[in-house]
Amino acid sequence: LKPFTALDWAFAGTSSSSIGSPDADGHAVARCEWRHWIDHRTEKPEDVVDEGSMYPIDGDDQRSLEKGRMVNPSTGRLTEYEEIWRDVEAVAIPDPEDQEGVAGEDEDEEDDEEGKTDEEGEEEEEKVSAVLILDEPEQRARGMVVRIGQYCQGVLRVKGEFSLERWEWVGEEKGWERKVRMGSLLLPCGPAMDVLGMEVGSQVRHGDFRWEVVELDYF
Repeated sequence: LKPFTALDWAFAGTSSSSIGSPDADGHAVARCEWRHWIDHRTEKPEDVVDEGSMYPIDGDDQRSLEKGRMVNPSTGRLTEYEEIWRDVEAVAIPDPEDQEGVAGEDEDEEDDEEGKTDEEGEEEEEKVSAVLILDEPEQRARGMVVRIGQYCQGVLRVKGEFSLERWEWVGEEKGWERKVRMGSLLLPCGPAMDVLGMEVGSQVRHGDFRWEVVELDYF
């Protein structure tokens, strides 16, 4: 459990982007906008203006430079900023049921049969993306949990309280490992990591609330 003094900014919502005019070097520049639905800095996230331009970095295909202007929460003044974004490839995670099946296989099988089983298993594995949301205005409660491949993280605000968690798959031996947790509210990261029995529109009871599955894709 980490203190909130270690946190710069946590929020969740949606984003959009469009191709803008090329920069001075002729590179394509993307104009991006992030619409906040939950924000740890404010209980009025819709008022937050968060947009910038994404520039390519020469010789680096995995990172981009974002430049923009926004209100600095420390000073209240409109200030220019720069951020570096890094693209990470999503990976497929073994299904919990598949892991049980592998553990129960006969170790005395022929080597060529084991290889065939492994190859078939890899072909069947799919990457998963899932989004769960909580929206209960009468309780002043909003939450969002997002799972993409090997990462799962979520934020939750209930009135004046705020909590967040971030998990990462670190391999079949250790499985999912929680990297960060702040606050005492409960988030349904476990169900989002398993996704067993889930479908779009279904609900997950977790703590005092019911979360809705609004996105679930296999790719």
